[in-house]
Amino acid sequence: MGIANAGNVPVTTETEITLASGSQRAVVSPFGVSLRRYFLLEDNREVNTVWDYSGSANKKGGQGDVLCPFPGRIAHGRHLFDGQTFQLD
Repeated sequence: MGIANAGNVPVTTETEITLASGSQRAVVSPFGVSLRRYFLLEDNREVNTVWDYSGSANKKGGQGDVLCPFPGRIAHGRHLFDGQTFQLD
C-alpha cells in the first residue's frame, strides 16, 4: 500500500509538501517528515535559513534524516532496538 495525497496521486521520495505561515515556508518530505527547506519571504525574495536540498538525489550525507532515538536524549545511555540492547559509553 503506497502513500497518496489528497488528489489520490502516489507519493514518491521526490514528493515535497510546502507548509506556510505568514512569511515563513517549510518544505518537507512525507517520508519521515524530513525538513528539506525552510525560508522566509522578505521584500519579494526568499531568504533561506537552513542548508536546503530538493529530492533524495540532492542530499548531502545524512541531511534531513530523522535521528531516532534523539541524540543526547537516551535515558541512562541504554537503548533497545530490534530486541537487542545497546549501551553508550
